Amino acid sequence: MKDQPPGDPPRVGSLPNRPPDRIWRSNGTGRACQLCGKEITRLEIQLELEFVGDGPHGDGVLHFAHRACFDALGSDGSSQPKTS
Repeated sequence: MKDQPPGDPPRVGSLPNRPPDRIWRSNGTGRACQLCGKEITRLEIQLELEFVGDGPHGDGVLHFAHRACFDALGSDGSSQPKTS
């Protein structure tokens, strides 16, 4: 599994338009949040979101996000923000 496929990196503020296949939670590792672009510090919760089949060879691709940024998305985890 790769962190990101070769070629164009994912755009900040976007994820695949479907729920992730797997989600892991840990302390931040200094990676940039895919949703807001800011660093995920060790004092924050980092989510690793795996999207199986989105890699260049059908393998999984990991995206990293703050828990708060991911929670702001729709309940299905798609890239559509919640509306109030």
